Amino acid sequence: SSANSVFRQLRCTMLVRSSLPAILLTCLIARGNAWSYAPTSGFRCLFQPASTRTQKGLASFTCCQSSMSSEDVTSEEEPSDLTSANPSTRARVVSYNVLSSSLCESDYHVKCKPSNLDEQKRLKKVINLLDEEVEKQSIICLQEVSTKWAGSLHTFFCEQGYHMIHMGYGNKFDGYMGVSISFPTTKFRLKESRIVRVSDLKSWPKPPPENPFKRLKGAVKSLWWKIRQIRPPIDPVFDAKKRANQMIVLNIEDRETETSFWVATYHMPCQFRVPAVMVTHTSLALSEAQLAARNQPLIFCGDFNFKPGDSPYNLVTQGFIAKDDQHYPTMPANDPWVPKIRYAMKSAYHLLNNKEPQYTNWAYTKGSTEDFIGCLDYVFVSPGISVEAVKELEEISDPPQGPFPSDTEPSDHVLIAADLSIVHEGNTGWTEQDEIWKRQIEDKLTKLLKDEKGEKIRFPSSLNSFQRHYIHQFAAEIGLESKSSGQGRRRQISVWKQARSEG
Repeated sequence: SSANSVFRQLRCTMLVRSSLPAILLTCLIARGNAWSYAPTSGFRCLFQPASTRTQKGLASFTCCQSSMSSEDVTSEEEPSDLTSANPSTRARVVSYNVLSSSLCESDYHVKCKPSNLDEQKRLKKVINLLDEEVEKQSIICLQEVSTKWAGSLHTFFCEQGYHMIHMGYGNKFDGYMGVSISFPTTKFRLKESRIVRVSDLKSWPKPPPENPFKRLKGAVKSLWWKIRQIRPPIDPVFDAKKRANQMIVLNIEDRETETSFWVATYHMPCQFRVPAVMVTHTSLALSEAQLAARNQPLIFCGDFNFKPGDSPYNLVTQGFIAKDDQHYPTMPANDPWVPKIRYAMKSAYHLLNNKEPQYTNWAYTKGSTEDFIGCLDYVFVSPGISVEAVKELEEISDPPQGPFPSDTEPSDHVLIAADLSIVHEGNTGWTEQDEIWKRQIEDKLTKLLKDEKGEKIRFPSSLNSFQRHYIHQFAAEIGLESKSSGQGRRRQISVWKQARSEG
């Protein structure tokens, strides 16, 4: 169409003044693609021809924050009218372990009234608590969501205009429990979502082959431990490897301010006996979430099963763990992996109150000698996110409120929440080196698409998970097939042209 040809030749800069906050700018671009944006403050809107994009027929619409540097395209007529204020968004983030419907039996929570353990009564109480947060348009992260409850929660959130992403991973005993993130679609849009089995984020060396005599010796030891009713020692490496816990990582954007940020939730393996397992999973999960977020704001929340001052807590809040730490995970000689994260993060409660809550979990279970009362749940934020408020939690009183579940608390955990201010820094999350790499990949795959022979391209195992994800994503966008194969150092990605249909 004539409009299409005009936009292909046009590269212009338009000013949307802050004095016109209600303007709705709607652009019908190449081949019927419609892009719209309703500015709320001074922005420069830049249109680029479709030829600058690798995907055919899709024109590019870039909304540049007004405080960008002079290297950006600007209007020569009225450059001084652009404001320099950074728009920000306010987001309330909730984390709540709802206690799986399959882990709330009266013969296990022996101090709790049976009526407070009824799964339908508990679900109703949980939904009432969540309904209060829905009214505040909170981003809601849940843990221990069983398959029995997942359907009801999906229905509840859908009726409230929320989008829920859920992943179950447990077993029959715990109700195949998992994690979820839900957010209001009127306030936020989903830009990207990932679900990751954390133990798959590193390659695990194969154990050396055992000789028959050693295997027989192990069987005898196992039998002896069963007879004596002694728990066998736990191998931290093997235990960390076998854990099936999944993490959800979302990139969401405020529809009004276009502030983009990341939210991740995780339920840490409950391995108090071997904290090195939790250190390993803390490093794997958080470094992956930080890698996905790049230099964009990140909120990392969940039930982490560690207390303030524990080794994994220190890893998160200090950014490292000393090699002489008693819970530093020791890998086999042929495994060079070390626990580390990209940068330290702070707890929202600690940032605001200069201390963590007295407790977020209060439970007494069969076989215990006393109540467990401690802080296990956190909302961690990356540098640059400011904490405006947190949900006030009760302190231990006399008579005591717990153990939970109780008349007022439907789970053995309490709901925590933080009101956050997230500043839009005008970045895409990509560094300059990332952009160079990205252009090289796009050029290489686009060339493959145009090549008549279309020979398969293989990418090496040295790529990180973020790069692998981008190759799969871009290949799918332009109509190429891609597949990952191998494990660990042998992992590679193959990309090829789709087979032509015959007939």
